[in-house]
Amino acid sequence: KIYKMVREISDELAMNVVNGGFLHCKHIHDYTCEFDALKRFMQVYKMSVIFYIPVHLIPVALFKYKLLFKKPRQVIVKYIKDVLRSTFFVAVYTAMFKYLLCMFKNISGTLNGKVIGLAAFLSGFCLFIEAPWRRAEIVLFFMPRLMPSFWQWLVKWKYVKSVPYGEVILLAIGMAVLMYSYQDEPRNMKPSYHKLFKFFLGEN
Repeated sequence: KIYKMVREISDELAMNVVNGGFLHCKHIHDYTCEFDALKRFMQVYKMSVIFYIPVHLIPVALFKYKLLFKKPRQVIVKYIKDVLRSTFFVAVYTAMFKYLLCMFKNISGTLNGKVIGLAAFLSGFCLFIEAPWRRAEIVLFFMPRLMPSFWQWLVKWKYVKSVPYGEVILLAIGMAVLMYSYQDEPRNMKPSYHKLFKFFLGEN
């Protein structure tokens, strides 16, 4: 379970970090940083396999079932490769982030937003492990989660003003773009997305 992957620290240590103090590695993991990163890799790999089996199976069942009957071996082999590849990506990302966090923390002598941000940024290059089509999907998955946080940060520092019902406006714009693409520019949509729209909305 995820909670077993991170050792709890005392409130005193937590406040020390919040106030800019240093957090020794011995307080958050056993053995060396390298061994802990490897341990995280194995733990995340086992959990991710369970997660990615249905993630990659659903598109096969919905959009490639005809090809599955025609070329079962080809589809099954590709499915297994996709599951293992995605699992490897998540496991490597987690292990690298944990190791880089320890390394930069120990070099700088502090644990702050800059250290965490740098470790996360460099770990992000693990995305090259994934297939190109999966990279785009992952980015599209994270962008809606990034934008609200970034917007709140801009509002907090008074770079912009809060817009009432802004989320409704964004949804309207997004749906307008999608419907336009479905109607007039279907080549700009991913085939699986186009089929999904076609399923719910009927023939274009």
